[in-house]
Amino acid sequence: MAFVCLGLVALLGLVGSTAKAQSPPAIAVIDLSVHTKVSVPNPAIGDIITYTVVVANAPNMATATGVVVKDGLPADGVAYVPGSALVVRGSGTYVSTTGTWNVGQIAANDSSVITFRAKVLERGVWFNSAEVVFANLPDVDSSPNNQNLVEDDYDVVCFSVPILWYPGDEFTISIPTGFDRTE
Repeated sequence: MAFVCLGLVALLGLVGSTAKAQSPPAIAVIDLSVHTKVSVPNPAIGDIITYTVVVANAPNMATATGVVVKDGLPADGVAYVPGSALVVRGSGTYVSTTGTWNVGQIAANDSSVITFRAKVLERGVWFNSAEVVFANLPDVDSSPNNQNLVEDDYDVVCFSVPILWYPGDEFTISIPTGFDRTE
């Protein structure tokens, strides 16, 4: 009987020493954020303004690859100045016909920056939005291409050209989707 117990103890000890709990493999994640600005918040019709778009990857994240940012110029408010896109930091190409910036990759704690110019065409308040629309890895706090204003991979900037009001004029004003108040 003692032999059987010792045999079981030895067998269990052997099993216990070879069967190690394995932790699941770490999943590579990124944390991209987008910030936009416009050079002149109150231009005149005909002025050339410069948009700056920054896309950054947070510290301690994997290198983001396959990053694509879409910049939605206000079609009636401005006209893109051909050939004006300039990648200031990082790499990539801007396709003006689609408004997409193929950024490529962004290391952890790094960023890419692009600027481009547009000519102001009309009076009013004009919004420019920029959003990460694709990346090869999952983002820890946002989903690409969902136009969610509270996520950090989406940003909006605006400029305004005063509207001239005359007696008898009527205007329809709309607030873009996702905004719930005016100031």
